[in-house]
Amino acid sequence: MAQTASWLRRLDRALLDPVEGAAVALVLKLIRALSIDQASALGGWLLRTIGPWLAVSRRARRNLARAFPEKSRQEIEVILREVWDNLGRTAAEYPHLPRLRIYPGDGKPADGRVEVVGAEHADRAIERGKPIIFFSAHLANWELA
Repeated sequence: MAQTASWLRRLDRALLDPVEGAAVALVLKLIRALSIDQASALGGWLLRTIGPWLAVSRRARRNLARAFPEKSRQEIEVILREVWDNLGRTAAEYPHLPRLRIYPGDGKPADGRVEVVGAEHADRAIERGKPIIFFSAHLANWELA
């Protein structure tokens, strides 16, 4: 019985994984067709709308209430929606990361979406052949770091 269940799970994965992969590839392609601002707005709206209804939001509400006991239920809901908005924007911006121009180059200017502070320190360390450790806050689109 256990062997049959295991075999069925493998078959299920063998059939579903390619379908899921194709669906994700299609969604990413559609998101890339939008401008980054449109994609960000769509991702934020989508998860802000759906996210609070997901089961994981119950845990988030509980944790937020524990972390902020002075907050009202309505304030917790606002925070939760903002969390989902941020996650949706980050996910929808992800396919656009290769297009972002943080530094000017190839005769093209930086696009101004990202401000780099302290790059001269990294440049000096690189020139001296020194190792570098980067730290980043887990804010907004943290993959840019």
